[in-house]
Amino acid sequence: MKKTVCAMTAICIMMAFAGIISAQQASVSAQDKKFVEEAATGSMMEVRLGEIASQKAENEEVKNFAQTMINDHGKASDELKTIAQQKGIEVPQELNKKQQKKIDTLSQLSGMEFDRAYMDEMVKDHQKDVKAFRKQAEKGRDPDLKNFAATTADTLEQHLELAKNINQEQVRGYYGDKEKKQKKTQKQDQNK
Repeated sequence: MKKTVCAMTAICIMMAFAGIISAQQASVSAQDKKFVEEAATGSMMEVRLGEIASQKAENEEVKNFAQTMINDHGKASDELKTIAQQKGIEVPQELNKKQQKKIDTLSQLSGMEFDRAYMDEMVKDHQKDVKAFRKQAEKGRDPDLKNFAATTADTLEQHLELAKNINQEQVRGYYGDKEKKQKKTQKQDQNK
């Protein structure tokens, strides 16, 4: 009899817990769920690209930026997973096809070509991310996700400015000067 009562109590507790999770999931808007999915896969892509850049980049500033992406997006991803878990939202574990294609494409490059493509991607991606996170901070329904989006948007804006500066001053300037010197040397060699 005691075993039956304990078993029934355990079943009731599990059903109540399942009901709480279902209620949490139902209370999260479609926009909030979409934001979690896109933010999670976006952070995942930033970390993976950062790992690739830390190995393939030629420019030291690009490597340093890549490490910042690994650290900051890894931290943001962990925070988002915790919030999503509390809300009963499933977080994607894999990149979407478009993101995977970007990783595959960049993985094929190296040196100067990689640095340019990576930093171009970081500028474009962070422009898109800042917009999405600001939208979520203003129009999202869930207060925890809105707060996460607002604080993370500030960091993303810093990343965007840093990416623009590195892209313009370090990558474009560095490689532009390097290419000019190479062309000048080639012309001098041809004239000999």
